Amino acid sequence: RGEGPTLRKELEAIGLSSQFIFFDAYVSAADMASYMASSDVILPLMHPSMPYFDLFSKYKISGSFNWAYGYKKPMLMHKDVAKLKTFKNVSISYDIENLVKTINRLSENLAPLARITQNITTDPRFDFDQQMLSYDQFIQKAIR
Repeated sequence: RGEGPTLRKELEAIGLSSQFIFFDAYVSAADMASYMASSDVILPLMHPSMPYFDLFSKYKISGSFNWAYGYKKPMLMHKDVAKLKTFKNVSISYDIENLVKTINRLSENLAPLARITQNITTDPRFDFDQQMLSYDQFIQKAIR
C-alpha cells in the first residue's frame, strides 16, 4: 500500500531489489520477532519531510522505538530526531545525504553499535520494572 509498490519498482529498476525482503501480506509475529532478533539496527521511518514529523519528534511514539528497546537494538535515526535527549545515547544519526555512507560504514564495522546497545541495556528508562511502575502510575492517575 501507499509508497511501497513505487519503492519496490524503483529498487527493481536500479537492481537493488535482491537486497530487500518484501512482504505482500501481514507479517506474522513469529516472523517479525525473528527478523528483529537478527537485525543490527532499527530504522524508524521518521524524516522531517513526513507528515506530522514535529508531533512525532515531540509527543508521539513510533512502534519502532518499542521494537528497538525491547530487542536492545540501536536505532539509525535522522539527525533531527537522534539529537533529542530521549534518543541521543541510543541511536546513530544520519542525514539523508549521508545515509548510504552511514549504512556502508556500519556494515564494515559494527563496533559503534556495541556502545549504544550497552546504553540501552543499562539506561533505567528502559528497565521493565521501571516501565511497569510508570505505566501503573499513569493508569492510577487516570482513574482517580
